[in-house]
Amino acid sequence: MKLVWLVAWSGCIWATPQSERIHGLEARGTTSKDGRLGGGVHAMTSTAGLQIGAELDERVIRTLDDTSGHAGTSVAVSVRLSLPGVLPTDHHVDRFIDGGAELGGGIAMLLGTASLTAGAERFAGAWLEIGNLDVSDGYVVFTVGVRAMELTGRLLDDTLYTFGIGWRGRRRVSPAEIRWR
Repeated sequence: MKLVWLVAWSGCIWATPQSERIHGLEARGTTSKDGRLGGGVHAMTSTAGLQIGAELDERVIRTLDDTSGHAGTSVAVSVRLSLPGVLPTDHHVDRFIDGGAELGGGIAMLLGTASLTAGAERFAGAWLEIGNLDVSDGYVVFTVGVRAMELTGRLLDDTLYTFGIGWRGRRRVSPAEIRWR
């Protein structure tokens, strides 16, 4: 909980006057390594390149009993590290192209089954976004990502590829947000 507070409200310990705060929403499609499709939504906030995200995904999840898959859903949180976002630069590049590594976890469950089939999930992966269209006080981004998913219970591990479109707003970190240190 302290990590969430640290990122969302007070900035990172490496924040500088050039650092930026970003927030955004994303709608995305997913596909697995064997072609099972899905989709989801992702909300994020970031300070100085460290992002906290929350997501809700609908996808086909394989189980020990049904390796072809069954409709499922997952709720997860993630922490992302933006490689250009942590650098003490003027952030002209990461406005247009951004990316880095992510870790996360949550709960995955099957829908419409006779008994509850659910388990914890955790993942590690990488993401990339390209932002080029100004909209209102932000800009549109196109995103791609890959995740190695590890699931528990009767749910089988997976590799997930994501592609989406989203919106980002950004502003400089204020001097008061840096002084908290």
